[in-house]
Amino acid sequence: MGRVTVTLNNRIYRLACGDGEEARLQLLSDHVKAKIDALTEQFGQAGENRLLLMAALLIADELFEARERADADDPSEPPASSDAAPAASSPASRIAEPPPKVPAKTTVAAHVVTVQRKPAPAT
Repeated sequence: MGRVTVTLNNRIYRLACGDGEEARLQLLSDHVKAKIDALTEQFGQAGENRLLLMAALLIADELFEARERADADDPSEPPASSDAAPAASSPASRIAEPPPKVPAKTTVAAHVVTVQRKPAPAT
């Protein structure tokens, strides 16, 4: 069983995943971390739950936009309405760049093994 350690908002998560899924899980975790870091920079420490919710909504927005673009490229689908807002004005596009291309995989199953607070840096 594979293991990946992820630090989000000064909290360390140790995740278990299937063998061979470590690199993809790390890329996905890095994308979530980038969203949380951008939100923290923009809004400050808004609380862990709120930051995770906001990051999840931004990533869901990216997913919906990608699906809409894919549907627009599919000739069997009707064209999208012309009154739709351009993708560049979406909240997700203003926060961070899209995630890097990663090899397609049907699923990445992971579960949290342990969670701990990252020690505060010595001043």
